Amino acid sequence: MPTTLNPEPPWCSPGPAHRAVRTGTLRRAFALLAVLLSPTAVLAQPTWITMQNEDFRAYSSASERATRDALNQFERVRGFFAQVTGVAPARAAPITVMIFGSEKEYQPFRLNAFAAAYYANSYDRDYIVVGKLGDESSQLTTHEYTHLVFRHGGYSLPPWLNEGLADLFSTLRQVGSDTEFGDVLLGRLQELNREPWVPMQTILAADQNSPYYNEAKQAGSLYNQSWAFVHMLATSNKYRPKFWAVVQAINKGTPSVQALETVYGVPFAELEAALKSYVRGDNFYKMKVKIKLDATEKLTGQPADLFDVHEVQAELMMGLRDRQDEARTRLEELTRDDAKRPEPWGNLGYLAWRDDKPEEAAKYFAKAFELGSRNPKLLLNFAQLAQHDNPDGAAAALAALLELEPNNVDASLTLASLQLAQDKPADALATTRPIKAVETEDQRDRLLYLRAFASLRLGDVATARVLAEKLKKVSSSASYKAHADEVLRYADHK
Repeated sequence: MPTTLNPEPPWCSPGPAHRAVRTGTLRRAFALLAVLLSPTAVLAQPTWITMQNEDFRAYSSASERATRDALNQFERVRGFFAQVTGVAPARAAPITVMIFGSEKEYQPFRLNAFAAAYYANSYDRDYIVVGKLGDESSQLTTHEYTHLVFRHGGYSLPPWLNEGLADLFSTLRQVGSDTEFGDVLLGRLQELNREPWVPMQTILAADQNSPYYNEAKQAGSLYNQSWAFVHMLATSNKYRPKFWAVVQAINKGTPSVQALETVYGVPFAELEAALKSYVRGDNFYKMKVKIKLDATEKLTGQPADLFDVHEVQAELMMGLRDRQDEARTRLEELTRDDAKRPEPWGNLGYLAWRDDKPEEAAKYFAKAFELGSRNPKLLLNFAQLAQHDNPDGAAAALAALLELEPNNVDASLTLASLQLAQDKPADALATTRPIKAVETEDQRDRLLYLRAFASLRLGDVATARVLAEKLKKVSSSASYKAHADEVLRYADHK
């Protein structure tokens, strides 16, 4: 019999006159036909609504009630992760949810042959794309949202653990005042008892390029066995207390088999044998937590701005294999529909950059910036591409970015580099002075080099020498070591 357990941290988650009339009618009819057959009109045929709260912005061609139900589920999952596991997505911008009301509408935007929903991200937002709301939609959307949450939480997990966790939490549902998860996925269990067993070490070793993750005939084994393995480890009395330690170890880079054997203190073969028994048995556990949800029942749907809908759809196509040309065509149409909107120009820039056309990308970014885009990533990328050919534009973009994000280290370092190129070493030092901490070795090395070079240009040879020596000592980059030697040679010369 299923057992309900109280979880422990971190799971606590047509004659002349007549002819004239007829001609005029025909002209109007042809004009109407031309409009109806235009690409924009074809795209506009579904009725799109938008619904938004602090955390999510939905564009949906499904019913208002179905859309609201989807947002309710997202809130439940968000609440679970925020309150129970401590893992929650950043709230820099609401997550964009694109819900298609039919399979026909969804078809041009499918990720692959078997994905009924998926998570994607672009330069300025995260997406959850739902093919069609129905009986399984709650699990599908929750599964994809789980991926987003863990990614935003800084987790980088192998497919077996990433998909297994997403399946485990896909069953989150409201039960009275509680939220439960851990229901048995009967489809997966049936396939496990019908399909040949793949050795778990093969499943655990599969990466994002493996056929066990990408090909429909083999991916079933990874999804099914991973769900069962994670379910056993995360919910059973024997393994649950140490499961989060396994997740943390794997996230830090420990190979999966090694992490499991170390944390549980048993050979991996013993864990696989226990899993086979678990799949054949009937003793599956569920978890229960109490979560206070934000109110979404008061949300009402509003007619969506079709420009926004089409822009989101074009952006989705940018991330689909072999659909970039169609995405570019749609974005170019949008620039003609409303030449004052910056979003399509920015996306055209990223397509050009992807095609290894940095000068074209910089021009598109400049246009987006001119039209008012203040997306931090676009501003930084524009400045990085334009600092040689358009230094004034690059500096303006960086200044705008630092107004938004005063502690953006990459923006400060890029601006300081630009100022040095413009022979403004004092400005470069002033730009880097507020930097008190860095996050990466590359940022550290860039900061030391820029300060050393600026000091040298200002005649402060002693400081330049100290900084260059420190750069040589701490850097593992041959390029930065060479830069440090160059500063030291100039210092000796002076």
